[in-house]
Amino acid sequence: MVPKDITENRILYEARRSETGIRKRNRGVMNRDKSDSDELNPVPGQFQYHLLRTTATPEEIVPQFADSQVDVLIRLNFTRVARNIMLRARMATLCWKASGVSVEHVLLGILQWVPLRSFIANGPESEVITQAVEAGLNPGTDPRPDILPITPAVRHVIEEAEREAQDRGYRRVGVGPLLLAISLESDSSAQECLTRYGITHERLRSSLPPSAFSD
Repeated sequence: MVPKDITENRILYEARRSETGIRKRNRGVMNRDKSDSDELNPVPGQFQYHLLRTTATPEEIVPQFADSQVDVLIRLNFTRVARNIMLRARMATLCWKASGVSVEHVLLGILQWVPLRSFIANGPESEVITQAVEAGLNPGTDPRPDILPITPAVRHVIEEAEREAQDRGYRRVGVGPLLLAISLESDSSAQECLTRYGITHERLRSSLPPSAFSD
């Protein structure tokens, strides 16, 4: 069930928008009172999230991971695209008022940032899988935290993504290794949603282009 308390469309945080573009867009809300809004709200099935009413960049307003080692690992060992995906995973966690970052939030981050059809020929539209993932999420009640815990499954996905990248000869984790790792996480509804639309681990391994690993 998607949260119903969706606020007025203040700032669209759109897929593939560069950090420079985000900062320029944020300058239009110089006088917003930060205390007026302390949460993010998702727009179901679309590549956009409402930001806090603040002039800060997303990196400055979204809490870091509770595990500092994971946070450093992502900063050092993930590509720019993969780092943005993990940022959006944290944003999705806040949107749903969840108690921690889950594999489903990471998949939502991927779907917001990367059109799946650019990687998988004749694959489903990202919006379709986004809606399927969101349908399996229940809004939480946790207030906006200072730091965000990650579930053991997300930790496993990060470790598996590192292995997938290394197996292909890449030093950094890109979107491809993240997708491959999620497709192996059999206990998550994220993997279930991918499989439902024909995106299996085997299909990903044979379909993902080199750009999915370098980006």
